[in-house]
Amino acid sequence: MKKVINAIIIGTTVKISIDGKLQEKNCGTIKEANELFKITLAAKADPSDENIKKIRMFINEKIRVAYLAGLECDPDNGEVFLAGFNTPIPEALVEVIRDYVENDYPLNAIVNFWKLLMINPDHRVRTSLFDFIVKHDFVLTDNGYMVVYKAVNIKKEVESDFSAFISNQFLHVKKDWGCSPNKYIVYRNIDNPKELAITKFSTAFNWKEKEKGVEIIGKLGDLYVSLLL
Repeated sequence: MKKVINAIIIGTTVKISIDGKLQEKNCGTIKEANELFKITLAAKADPSDENIKKIRMFINEKIRVAYLAGLECDPDNGEVFLAGFNTPIPEALVEVIRDYVENDYPLNAIVNFWKLLMINPDHRVRTSLFDFIVKHDFVLTDNGYMVVYKAVNIKKEVESDFSAFISNQFLHVKKDWGCSPNKYIVYRNIDNPKELAITKFSTAFNWKEKEKGVEIIGKLGDLYVSLLL
């Protein structure tokens, strides 16, 4: 259905109606207001999705960032999402994405970091962990993992490739397959301990580990949670 667009410009303020929904932009200068009004007039003459997108990008900074970064955005409330997900990205992280987009920096680290936060069982971490990074000297890998250092007593370190495997499989099972991670177990090849794999818990229930040449490490969900402790 063809969208109905109307607008009026009053000084540096442009009021726009798109299918009866009123939006207003208080521009900093007459020049900026005139630019928005011209974009609106073009969309009124040709209300294509692309022309309407130009209006929304001009009015709302978060929508502009979302479109430029290839993200999704709710035009009514301005919330930004990763495509295929329904958890809003925190405003502080949207600001970082804006800086990355405007400087043409790759977004892999930021996007993967947010994916890992979304699958964290503790929803409070979604905002608190990013704030923690901002305040302290931590960086992110391309896979979205935090690079941190801490002093510990004598303790066996978890191998980075093991941590990456657990996190990636947890995300794959939970988001791609839509299954509970604890329905799967993680096991390794006895002859090659670095060779990790997952299978359904029901499949491995009757395994004789020595005969099969494997070692069952634990449930995928439990192992992922243990990495966060």
